[in-house]
Amino acid sequence: MDCGSTAIYGQQVSDSRGQSVGGGYGLSAATTAQNCYGSSGNSFGLYANTAQNCCGVSTSGTGLYAEGTAIACYGDTTTGPRGLYARNAAFCVGSRPSGTAIEATIANGCWAEFGTLLITFKYNMP
Repeated sequence: MDCGSTAIYGQQVSDSRGQSVGGGYGLSAATTAQNCYGSSGNSFGLYANTAQNCCGVSTSGTGLYAEGTAIACYGDTTTGPRGLYARNAAFCVGSRPSGTAIEATIANGCWAEFGTLLITFKYNMP
């Protein structure tokens, strides 16, 4: 916690918490993050190919960024580009006041706590 660079980096990360106060990622998993929390001031709160039951928070970056799939995740940003990004998102929540809460190609059962949705294909959603 309180790292100036990336707080936690690994291939598969589970049940972990990372916090970066600088420009690094809060938590970065090359493949899978499960049951994790990541926080960053200026970069990704949590970054993974696949994220499950994770939370990512960032002040000016993307809260949670999943290159592939995010399942049951939460992403929040104050001024970043989006709260949560995933190619495929299922049962996720995003938050970005006055901006994009969730950006995804395919989303199922997701919703925005604050902000708007930028989703190409929506299922079981408003």
